[in-house]
This record gives sequence, structure tokens and C-alpha cells, in this order.
Amino acid sequence: MWFYALEGNILVLSRSTGPQGDVVVHDLDEGTVLLDAPSDAFEVKNGKLVFWERTVEGTPDTCPGFAEFQANGFGTVITVEKTLDFADGSVTTTGASRCDGTQ
Repeated sequence: MWFYALEGNILVLSRSTGPQGDVVVHDLDEGTVLLDAPSDAFEVKNGKLVFWERTVEGTPDTCPGFAEFQANGFGTVITVEKTLDFADGSVTTTGASRCDGTQ
């Protein structure tokens, strides 16, 4: 686990033993885990965590950069942008998605 941010009673950590990792969010007052998701790209802003969650493997049909990623020895994954609101613990999807390379 690696420290990323502390906002009030909310502790944001990343967990990784390799190229792909997870984001883990703890509510220190409640002693609970608010989120544990497969995500490498995230940021804390305005009382929220905005993160890109890995969902399914990319294919030539779902990933515009599929051929280039494959040619460079990488895999692909479709990621979906989501937001965790620290105030109420709700997670919402923004509707944005993208294809990312994986190792």
C-alpha cells in the first residue's frame, strides 16, 4: 500500500506489486473501506475521488489503439471513469470510457 492523499478522515492509498494496481479508500472515522477498485489513474479533487476503473479486456472493435498496443507488446483494457463522493460514499459513473494499454 502506498500513501496517495489524506482529506479529512478519508485516506486514499494505491496498492500495487506491478504495473497495474488498485485504489483503496478508507474512512478512518468509521474504520471502513469505502472503495477497493482496479484503477491506475485517479485523483482527489473537491471532496471526491475521480478514478478510471479497469473493466474488460479491449478488442479490435472496442479499442481504437488495439493494434498499436499489441505491436508494442502490451495488452488492452477498457476503463470507465467514475467518481467516489467522500461525503456520502456514493460511486457514480461519468459516462466516459477509454482504452488503456496494460503490461
